Amino acid sequence: MKTAKLSVPGARLHYQVCGQGPLLLLLSGGGGDADALDTLARNLAADYTIASYDRRGYARSPLHDPADTSIIPIETAGDDAHRVLAALTSVPAYVFGSSLGALIGLELLARHPEQVRLLVAHEPPTHTLIPESARPPLPNPNDPTPTATYAAAIGVKLAAPSKFPPEVERRRALNAKHFFSREARSARVYAPDLARLATVTSRLVLAGGEDGRPFVAYRCAAKAAERLGVPLVEFPGDHAAPLVATPQFVEKLRAALARA
Repeated sequence: MKTAKLSVPGARLHYQVCGQGPLLLLLSGGGGDADALDTLARNLAADYTIASYDRRGYARSPLHDPADTSIIPIETAGDDAHRVLAALTSVPAYVFGSSLGALIGLELLARHPEQVRLLVAHEPPTHTLIPESARPPLPNPNDPTPTATYAAAIGVKLAAPSKFPPEVERRRALNAKHFFSREARSARVYAPDLARLATVTSRLVLAGGEDGRPFVAYRCAAKAAERLGVPLVEFPGDHAAPLVATPQFVEKLRAALARA
């Protein structure tokens, strides 16, 4: 695996690349860094060159101004994805985004469609498309277990926690706190550019987890699909299914990517 740093305005991004074949950029969900979708990456690396990165402000992607505590807009995150792709390839790439990563993928596709061969957006939490009363509350970033609190609110069953080396555990905890303090609120108010996306729906697959139908992330994805006039493609599992990447999920993703 190759790892490197990419300078972008205001930050220095850690990114990594493995595998062979056409480029597939993986955009992880909230709190997830470049390693979050490793199981998925390992299952696809024989057929795709897999790229992933830590978003700005995560432990391995430091901000130039560590004292900056402002909210990071999805638009800024989309610019970072654009710059990572530009550093890696000059041809359109496949993109898979999960949760917050799916929102970033929508922003990337809307603003830089020339970089995207196909985006598979798994349960983007497009909260601005559903009634405010249906949006789950965000936990306090100082909650000792914010991820578990939020997972319960959105109907995600977390797997039993894995054991990681202490430095990895520390990094994961810092990333989770960064997500809830700097990213989650911007995702809550982000309005995807439906007019632009409507012009590039041939490059978009909107996906929802079949086990997540009663929950908010699935409903958000379904509403986005309805507004864009495209089908919602059901994948095995729930909102957290990309993290587990069962053989059934991987095969469904392979079939979706084969559309392009």
